[in-house]
Amino acid sequence: MGRVARRGAAAVVAMLVMAGCGSGSSGPSQAELLDPTNSPMAKLFGYDISEADQKVKQLEAEQAIADCMKDEGWEYKPQDYSSMGGNTAWEDEYAEQMADPVAYGEKYGYGIVRQNDLSDQMNEDGGSSYVDPNQDYLESLSMDESQAYQEALSGKQSMEPMDDGEEYVPPPIEEQGCYGKAYAEVYGAAMSDPDIQTKMNDFYENAQNDPEIVAANKVWATCMSDIDQSYEWKSPDDISNDLYDRLSVAQGYTPTTYEDGSPGFDSPMDADGNYVEPEVDEGKIEQLRKDEIAIWADDFKCQGEAKILQVRRDIEQRMADDLLEEFPELGGE
Repeated sequence: MGRVARRGAAAVVAMLVMAGCGSGSSGPSQAELLDPTNSPMAKLFGYDISEADQKVKQLEAEQAIADCMKDEGWEYKPQDYSSMGGNTAWEDEYAEQMADPVAYGEKYGYGIVRQNDLSDQMNEDGGSSYVDPNQDYLESLSMDESQAYQEALSGKQSMEPMDDGEEYVPPPIEEQGCYGKAYAEVYGAAMSDPDIQTKMNDFYENAQNDPEIVAANKVWATCMSDIDQSYEWKSPDDISNDLYDRLSVAQGYTPTTYEDGSPGFDSPMDADGNYVEPEVDEGKIEQLRKDEIAIWADDFKCQGEAKILQVRRDIEQRMADDLLEEFPELGGE
């Protein structure tokens, strides 16, 4: 085994932004603030729909892809991603977390060790049983045909490397192949508008420097250090990397710094310089499980005092309003 990149806060079930609202507050309820489908951006882009409606849209998009590929001279069978049996555990976990994030946090914390448990279980069960209905057709194509097929499906991919820190901006719809055309047809072309994507990237990049966020994070950090002086995080977003680092150490990986200066972990090496299988320390994992739940509880309390989620929601609302003003077509999606 080789190197293991340091993981961030965006794992499937690892981090759910939390905030507690005082029982006497006049703003949205705690459940409303925790519901990702209830956010301003979700409403603006049409994500505030039920799981059943999401599945219908996904199947509509897949059929549109199949029709487009047929017009291009290729075969494509629509895929039903909800039938991926190997992902059932993750879907059930996400559903549990969304149904009652507070109860989930009290039970699993951020879900970091829990995610590791599920990965181990899936490996023991043999992984995903899902079979791509297009696999046989793809394997029948020559190398040149396969390249042409992929270009028809998702557009010609740029081979130019991205500069450090450069945000990905999708190409225009007409250059995104049948995927782009289909999703524009079903979800609206504005979602893939490069100008909108650039605006959103700038917003998310600058959001953490917003004075309201900075002030709320200071209140949160003070609250956390008052609970435990070993808590030295500057914002809630800093917690997950530390917990993931502890998990990597418990799994037997060695901290390292890569050539580009980014931190990560390597598998241990033997005397001849060959990578060897890491040795898991179950005791450290169990201690991390307990610590994660305790940290989550303290974080939850302090985010409530700092009203961080409400602050973030207010900033997101301003962003949604700005987008709608600059791109009024979003209002008709």
